[in-house]
Amino acid sequence: MWSKLPEGTEQFTVLLVGGSDGLCDTIRLREVNQHFRHLAEDAARWHLQDRDPSIRIEALKAAILAAENGKHGRITEVLDCMTDSDAAMRLLATTALSYLMDETDLEAPQARAAGLLCFLDNDSEVRHAAKGLLSAVGFGHCSIVHGLSSIVSCRKEAWLRQEAVEALAHLAQRGDTEAFAVVVRALNDPDLDVRREAVAALGDVAPFGDANG
Repeated sequence: MWSKLPEGTEQFTVLLVGGSDGLCDTIRLREVNQHFRHLAEDAARWHLQDRDPSIRIEALKAAILAAENGKHGRITEVLDCMTDSDAAMRLLATTALSYLMDETDLEAPQARAAGLLCFLDNDSEVRHAAKGLLSAVGFGHCSIVHGLSSIVSCRKEAWLRQEAVEALAHLAQRGDTEAFAVVVRALNDPDLDVRREAVAALGDVAPFGDANG
């Protein structure tokens, strides 16, 4: 009578085991399977630094899968990929973290900082993914509001100021004093698109009206 092989056993580790020693053979088979999995994870970790972006992205997919399965430390590896030189790597890492993380995670402060950095990315898809990550790890958080407000106030690129105003409308708490002040100032921005965005955002960041006023 054959022993039942452990679920998830890879094809290259499948061996027929049976007889009175079937249970012991199954345990040994599970140990072999786990060993190969550890080797694969170590290889993927090492290949995150490969010169070839196509290899790095496959290693990143493996890191994301491990993080989904609760592997300790893999979130940090995905976070580190947000500064990769390849835009596809930055996009995949940022998108994955937006559903892998929330504001209660220990790595949330690092994710908020990385998300603000990606908000300045030259790639529009990366910037869009950064908004999703910032929403996941710190909706209304003061560091996010301050970072976006600084972009509106200090950056020369009008398109970037416009995107930051739009992001404030979605990421700041209603009535946040810093966000409200920045949006009000943006109403006088020299760029027409920024002023239009500020008008649209004003209702999202303005304090609730006094019922007696």
